[in-house]
Amino acid sequence: MRKLLLSLFLAGLSAAAFSADAKGICRLLRRSDSDVAVDNNMFYRLKMSRPDKQAPGGATEEFRPGILGAWYKPPELASSFIREHQEKSALINLRIANETAAFAPVPGKMYWQPDHTHQEFAWRGVRLVQDCCIIDEVIVCKVGISGLKGISGTVTVAAKSMGVGAVTVSGDIAEIAIKEDCHKGYTQFIGTTLPRAEIKFTERNVPPVPRVYGSKDFITKETAIDFISNLDGVADELVFTVALGISKAPAETESRLKMALDAPDQTFAEAQRKWEAYFNSIPGLRCPNPLLEKFYYWSFYVFKADTYRSAGNRQSYICPSKDQNWLGLFWDEDSAHIITGARWFNDPADLTMLEAMMLHFMEPKSPQSYGLLTMAAWELYLRTGNKKFLREVYDRTLRQQKLYTDKLTSCMITQYDSFEVGWDNSIRFAWGGFNKNLRKFTRPIQPVDLNSYLAREYQLLAQMAGIFQEPEVAGQMNERAKQLGQAINKYMWDKKQGFYFDIFADNHDKLFCKTCCGFFPLFAGIPSKAQAEALFQHLHSPREFNTKYAIPTISIDYPGRGWGWSGWVCGRNNWLVDQGLMRYSPRQSAWLTYKTIDLFTQNGVPQALGYQHPETGGSKPPLFATEIAGALDMFVKHIVGCNPELDGQIKLVPSGLNPRWDYLQWGPFDYAGKKVEIRWDRPDNRDYFADGHEGYSVWINGEKKAAYPGLPPADAIVKVAE
Repeated sequence: MRKLLLSLFLAGLSAAAFSADAKGICRLLRRSDSDVAVDNNMFYRLKMSRPDKQAPGGATEEFRPGILGAWYKPPELASSFIREHQEKSALINLRIANETAAFAPVPGKMYWQPDHTHQEFAWRGVRLVQDCCIIDEVIVCKVGISGLKGISGTVTVAAKSMGVGAVTVSGDIAEIAIKEDCHKGYTQFIGTTLPRAEIKFTERNVPPVPRVYGSKDFITKETAIDFISNLDGVADELVFTVALGISKAPAETESRLKMALDAPDQTFAEAQRKWEAYFNSIPGLRCPNPLLEKFYYWSFYVFKADTYRSAGNRQSYICPSKDQNWLGLFWDEDSAHIITGARWFNDPADLTMLEAMMLHFMEPKSPQSYGLLTMAAWELYLRTGNKKFLREVYDRTLRQQKLYTDKLTSCMITQYDSFEVGWDNSIRFAWGGFNKNLRKFTRPIQPVDLNSYLAREYQLLAQMAGIFQEPEVAGQMNERAKQLGQAINKYMWDKKQGFYFDIFADNHDKLFCKTCCGFFPLFAGIPSKAQAEALFQHLHSPREFNTKYAIPTISIDYPGRGWGWSGWVCGRNNWLVDQGLMRYSPRQSAWLTYKTIDLFTQNGVPQALGYQHPETGGSKPPLFATEIAGALDMFVKHIVGCNPELDGQIKLVPSGLNPRWDYLQWGPFDYAGKKVEIRWDRPDNRDYFADGHEGYSVWINGEKKAAYPGLPPADAIVKVAE
């Protein structure tokens, strides 16, 4: 009876969250543990006070509240730089009798949700409350300070520009035409309704900061603006609004900023409506596990948070992260992984954006991924069925491939630099004492991951050639894939250890560093059944790769492991391993799917983290679209069971769907011109959806298309397109 009541309680929570629609999703994602929030075209840092472990009694650090971090990252592709991310664009300073207030957070009074952030602080009977939201290129903060009666002093909004520029003051708004810095040509606005404010601005020296990522040209000056208001000691409360904005369309930004200052509540409502519209545009989810629901919607939040909606004719795109100076659309590897998860968008404009992101890197002068982009492009094509896009991918990949295949001295790719395609600074390349200079190998490597990517690219090009009726190309690509697969098995497979290893290019000696790349030949179908079984033993071993937060980059039984690519978990690799499991043992995908979700839901809250320790987890940046993308893809494919195939078909592989769940509902998913919905209704329970069917079912445009009394068989396929 107790279990039944608990089940009904959880079902009620889930149903409420889903039935509340987009507003319910924003509340579902509300949290008080996050110290960074990111939104469209702005980097916004919310610094929470944290316990100081060295201070007696766990005292908290001193805190000055402010409109924290509104650095703007312009949408130019591969040329943007955010200044040191701890810098603040505007601070609210309260001075009383020449003493600066050192506010501390009020416990339990801080939270974040997609449409705004709420913070409360206190100091000696004075209380400060601020609510922030970000909409388009403007950040808005409503501020309320109480407990001021009988107090004399000043309130200052101390702001600074994102470059050196000429300042023009009009009313309560300062306009900065930036003439130096990487934001040269942008116009920034800073405005406030702080009453009776005196405005002062200065140009001052700052510690040198690189002008752009990796630049030797440094920024040494910035323009600062202070809005200063005297307290009269009569009023107990002071309420005002601060707004900041920057763009290359100054008239529009100034208009938006003035509206925010005149009617901040309307601006907050508009920001909320935008988030609601976004969450309404993605496939909905209901299940009796609230944490999985949060993870699902949080993943989509991360995609929007890391999206740059570019003005004019510029391309919109999802960057890896707006935190930690990550550059938007700079690495093809990141974009490939992002696209595999973001392909579950419903909005045609979002799917077009993903196609443009993909084609951006399939130019002759673009970085080379040796097949990883092609794998992601294929997944996107299975989602959209867009043959025009596939033709572009096919033609560009053939052209780009000649850049490296024509230079090969054998059928295998050789790597000369650890930064060439990911795995920066990894000890895997220096195993045995070689290649101490990871920027220029003394003994070049033939890596198992890049060659597996290439083998898979050959196979996919062969499939594309078949679609476009080019049999000669198909035959050529199949032959190349066969030869490369044979070489990988001949030189990289170690029979004694039952594992694939990188090899030196000069004599094919193995680098016996056991990395997760040793599983990658699975996705190209290279291992035999016996070899695959040997690989699975390593994958499931807790002494090797089956850690608490799997899968580590390097097996934990190997000495000399370090952080990042030298031993920590990089979640994007889990998706690549899953591609192999789907080929050899689809049911094993459930194990890896839940391990991957555990990786991004540590301590019971969803997080899109970067590199993480295999046993303790935790590492920033926290909004890393690259990493969480594969986890979302695995969730939809293996818990929901939706796997798009050729010709508008869906292969049903709900290996991770818990048959003890009372229900699951996902959709509508816009696919092949139809609206697809997937339901699970536990067979030995009530008819949860009152639709006349219990078990697993697929609904097309509101009509039942396929139904199974339990979970579908391994070979179940539903044809959506007629």
